[in-house]
Amino acid sequence: MQIIYGTLTTPSNAIGGSAICAYSMRDIIAAFEGTFKHQETMNSNWLPIPEDKLPEERPGKCVRDSRVLPENIVNFVKTHSLMENAVPALFGKPILIRVSQEYRFTAVAVEPQVETLSGDKYDVLYVGTDDGRVLKVVNIVTASQTKAIVLSENVILPNNAPVKQLKVVLGSSGNIIVVGRDEVRLANLNHCSQMLTCKDCLTLQDPHCAWDYHNAVCENIDNITSRLSFVQDIKHGDEERCRIPPNGNKKIPIYKNDVINKVVANSVSEDDIGNTSDRSDNAKECEEAVESNEIPKGCAVQQRLVIAGTLHFVLFIACSLCLVFGFVIGYFISKRFQTQPQYPNSPFIEQHNHLDRLTPRANKSVNLNVPQNPPPKKDNLDVSKDLNIASDGTLQKIKKTYI
Repeated sequence: MQIIYGTLTTPSNAIGGSAICAYSMRDIIAAFEGTFKHQETMNSNWLPIPEDKLPEERPGKCVRDSRVLPENIVNFVKTHSLMENAVPALFGKPILIRVSQEYRFTAVAVEPQVETLSGDKYDVLYVGTDDGRVLKVVNIVTASQTKAIVLSENVILPNNAPVKQLKVVLGSSGNIIVVGRDEVRLANLNHCSQMLTCKDCLTLQDPHCAWDYHNAVCENIDNITSRLSFVQDIKHGDEERCRIPPNGNKKIPIYKNDVINKVVANSVSEDDIGNTSDRSDNAKECEEAVESNEIPKGCAVQQRLVIAGTLHFVLFIACSLCLVFGFVIGYFISKRFQTQPQYPNSPFIEQHNHLDRLTPRANKSVNLNVPQNPPPKKDNLDVSKDLNIASDGTLQKIKKTYI
């Protein structure tokens, strides 16, 4: 099946969003061989054009010289640029969606059908962004679903320069040519050597990487000559595969940072109880063999796995003891530096001051001097006065007081 991968982004004035979609070439050809959309007038709906209105030379077919095409075909191509059927995504949805205000996808390159140790093949995608980053993505397709896993995200171009184009270097896994605005760089996005444990190597789910039981390193599969001592798990990234040695490797693997190995001499019979010197020498040889990762005959390996439940219990007990110890220390420090208030029972004093708010006040003398017989006020409206002003012949002023 021929597949085309494409990048889709939102406009620059919208929320930053990008997606990687896969399309089948067969679906694209079927869409272009379908019916065209047609609009009779400016206010009409776009509807599929009937077959009888199609020109004899259907647009989309190859011709020797497009300059000799009839005028009606040229006009039809200019006015019918939309197809009726859309091209569906290959898996019914985008294989990768990224919503971010930092960057948008700008370019994509594909390293197709990278073969793993089990014979399965996966497409490895390299996605460029508008701020100089390159994402390494593997497209994992199963019978029930498809998912894309981002293996790494690396800044290749400085100063947030956008990635204009990406090219995969054929013949070497992980090498990619990054084309920027002002420069071109060659980057190696193979990070197998940075995985120090079997767990890290398998959970990376990189088709280019596999864990070597014999040398206890994460190797590039291009450098592998024999696959007997290597293990991969691209679909699930199950770290439990580290506990199961591959077929053909009869040695008991010794993992770095995974298990604690203790080498002891084999059990002896009652006849050999007295021969303590031989047993001590045997145990010494077994202990020296651990450093070379070679277990000679006559030695056994005892592996003590660190159980996650035990580790969680120990952490819980340690945290609880720290909390109790901190509480006790804080309590004694607060009591040591606590200052005594000036009035220790100030709330009660305030309450006592208001206890007599309902008792009547004692009769006290008021310091106010009021005369017993005040003099009468002067009557300004004396009617006994002669108010006849006609005899005087002059106009007198009368003072009126309004009460």
